[in-house]
Parts: sequence; C-alpha cells; structure tokens
Amino acid sequence: MIEKESYVLNEFEQIYNIKMEIDQNISKHRLFLLSKEDAINTVFEKLGVLFRLILSASHNKVMEYIKEKVKTNAVNISEIDFIQESLKWICRWSSKYCAEQSENKVKISAEEIYELMGMAYSYEQFYRMWQLHNKQIVKFRQFGNKLEFTYCNEETYMVHVAYDTYIRKQDEYKELQNVLASSCKKKDLELIEQVHKSDFELGINFIFDGFDLNDYEIFSTALSNYIMMKITNSNLIIPGVEGMIKLRKEEWIELIGSLCDLGREKIVSIIEFFTYNYEDINADLSLTYFLPSKDNFLLLSEGIFNIQRPAVNALRILAKRQNKAYEKEQNRFEDIQKKKIIDKINSKYLVAKNITREQQIRPGMDAIVYDKEKKHLQVIELKYKLPIESTSDLINLDAMLNKAYNQIKIAEEMVEENKTFILEEYFGESFKGIIPDFVDYFVITNYSVGTGRNCILPSPIILESHYLSMMKLNNGMYNVHYALSDNGKGYIQHVEKRYARYLLSGYKIMVPEYLFKINAPRL
Repeated sequence: MIEKESYVLNEFEQIYNIKMEIDQNISKHRLFLLSKEDAINTVFEKLGVLFRLILSASHNKVMEYIKEKVKTNAVNISEIDFIQESLKWICRWSSKYCAEQSENKVKISAEEIYELMGMAYSYEQFYRMWQLHNKQIVKFRQFGNKLEFTYCNEETYMVHVAYDTYIRKQDEYKELQNVLASSCKKKDLELIEQVHKSDFELGINFIFDGFDLNDYEIFSTALSNYIMMKITNSNLIIPGVEGMIKLRKEEWIELIGSLCDLGREKIVSIIEFFTYNYEDINADLSLTYFLPSKDNFLLLSEGIFNIQRPAVNALRILAKRQNKAYEKEQNRFEDIQKKKIIDKINSKYLVAKNITREQQIRPGMDAIVYDKEKKHLQVIELKYKLPIESTSDLINLDAMLNKAYNQIKIAEEMVEENKTFILEEYFGESFKGIIPDFVDYFVITNYSVGTGRNCILPSPIILESHYLSMMKLNNGMYNVHYALSDNGKGYIQHVEKRYARYLLSGYKIMVPEYLFKINAPRL
C-alpha cells in the first residue's frame, strides 16, 4: 500500500491559518455578546474617562499604561495611533461578530474595553505584517508560538523609514516653532485653535458632498473651541458621562449654527458625512465621530474628536466612500505642489517654463532645473500623495514610486542621447551647444519615500521639504547631489534594528523597529 504524501503548507497558507486562528479567538470576547449598536455604544461610553486620564497624566505614565494594555515592549506608541487603530478594529469586529440582540445579563467593564483596545492595537501590527507579506515586502519565520517578521529589502527599508521619520519630525518641529512664535502672547485656547487650523493648510479646497474643506474647517474649529471650553470648565470625571456630548440631531444643528457662520444645509451635510454607519463593516469610529443612538440622539466623544487630524481624516473618509472624487482632487493637489516647488527655486535657478505638449508628457521630466554657473542640471520626476495612512496606502505608494523610478530611467536615456541639445530645447537658443557638466536624475515626493521596495542604495528619491531646504543654501544643487549619492540621504549615520514584541492570542508577534543616529547636515 502506497502512503499518501503529507501536504506541507506554504508560508502564505501558514500565516493565513494563524490569522484565522487569531480571528476566531478574538470573536469570543464578551463584548460581542451584545448587539453591534450596544457594543459600540458601550465602547463609546467607556472612552471618556480614558481620554481625561490621558490629558491629565504625564506622557511616561500614559505610555506605561498603553504598553501594559497592548502587552508590548515597543519603544514608543503614539496615543493617537493607539486610539484610532484600536477603535477601527473594534468597530469592524463588532459588525462581524456581534449578536443580533444583546444578552441582558452581560455587563462590560471599562477595563475589559481597554484590554480589548490593547488587543486591537496588537492585531493591527500583525495585520499590517500580514498584508505586507502578501505583497512580498516582508518575510517571516515561525519558532513555536513566535512569528518573526523581516523586511525583504531591509537595508533600503531601514534607511527609508529612518529618513521619513527624521524629516517628518523636523517638519513638525518647524511647524510647532512657527505656531509658538506667532502665538506667544495668545491664551492656551487660541493656541489650540491655531494648531487645529494648521491641519487644513493643504493649499487646495477639496469638494465633498454638500460642503467643501473650507466649510469643514469652520465647522470643526467651532466645535473644537466649544469642546475645549467645556473641558477647561469641568474638573469632574464621571464614568459614562464625562467626555461625551449627547444631543439630538436638531440640537446639534442649532448648536453648530450658533457657533459659526455656516448655513443649515452645510451643517447638516457635514454632520451626516461624519455620522457613524452601523451597517458599514468598514466604518471607523475614530473618523466618523457622531454616533447615532436611540431617540434620534447623536453622541460625540470629546476625546475621539480632539485626537483626530481633522482635514486628513476627512480626506480618508472621502477616499473610502468616493474614490473617484478623491483621485480627482488629488490630481489638483499634485499640480499645486509642482507649482510650489518651481516658485520657490525659480529666483535662484533656471526652471524650464512654457514647455510643449511633447515635453509635458515625457516620463521622468516633470521639472528641469539648471545652475548656469555650475553647469549642473536636475531632471526631476514629481510624485505627490495626500497624507492618508494605512498599509494599503503604503503599498499603493510603493507602486507609484516604483513607476517613478522607471520613469527617471527613461528620462536618463533620453537626456544622455540628446545631451548636446537638451539645454537649448528647454531654455532657449542662448544655450545652443552648451552641455551640462553634471546631471542628476531623481524623484521628489512630498510625504514618504515608501519602503524602498525594488530599490538599491543610494535610492534616487528625496522628500520635498528636504530638497527645498537644501536648494535655499549656497551650493544648493551640490547638496542635493550629495544627499542623493549618500546611502543615508546625508543624514542617517547608523540604524540599529530591534524587535518589538506584541502578545496576541498566545502568539508572540515580533515586528522590527529601527533606532537611528543622525549626522549633522552637510551644508
């Protein structure tokens, strides 16, 4: 008798089965003995105290508490990420696992909710790795109950994530300094308002259904001011009451109308746009912060509202619900961003203008910049993405940037074949016969350089703010050249890898973290 060969699972089947096992364990949580409406309302009610504690406690105490709930040794966890990601998954699980009707005897404590939030955040880390594994961006090894993930192109990824993190922190610091400098004489509430409004400085007025981004800035600023006044005038923390505003829809319309100069139709449109939909399995309580309740009440968590990035979150919803409208608006954003770069460097360098249709559609040649004195040419592909953060967005960003890398290769071939004529074509007859001594081919992007998938170091990409800061300096084009030719983008000196551990359903999920040292900028 011939024995059948045993089937060995491939790694994709292996990790999928683990995911299904984790999902099954999560589905047994006591919260899901309630109906979906009751479950989400319960979560909502328990959040008020947590938010107040976050506001009143020191950063170290908050971190200690969050790490305890998440069951992790991660170096740092953003409070905002913790709340948004955990609420996202709890809402999805409630839609998927909740009973049709609540069991009468089931009472869920606040601590059970906070523990579930910790589990949800750990699940997000696992789910992100699972998605990246499906796209072959990461690989994993299993040692018993330990799952260890590693980026496939790790050397490039380490530099890219360190570079993204450093430049973003720099930009945030500059923004904060600007806010503080302009508001040193302002009261705390005025400063909070200015910080809230700063999220809307995108340079474009996005169109939604029944309102636009400018309208939403007025709406959300007025609501934020109202909430902050309420918080500062209250010293009590009452479980199930504090941190929550409960009004009927008509009362909300009247309240917002009294706080700002928006017409009733726009106020209604905005409230409906940000109202949670129990029937939408992908609904996210951290984004759609008006929660429908019985008797036509709408509940609002002060904490959920205050931790959000108002403009960015509005665009995240637009991308989910009306992707075509979002893509249309993003294309407008790209045009504005391109003009911004050209305007900022045009006084110091020659920038090709009034290009022909043929030139406009050439791959990898969105911007042509020339330094006459140094005879240094930059051939640039511009790629822009609105700051909407999810693993799917990261995967899409990588695809977009991979296309850009291919485009600059095409541009390099074209320019090198026509080096004798390229300056004349783009800058006029006065450049006839002049050949650039140096040519750099690269990509500029506004938000993130991605994972560096399919890239080798030094990667031909640079962030917009970094590019503009270097171009303002003496020898600006050389500084850019140096940053592009250096594996660490001119900043990253050393990257150290460690693993952050997340305990989830009996598994140890090991996710790489990177600590890095920074060189002083080369000027």
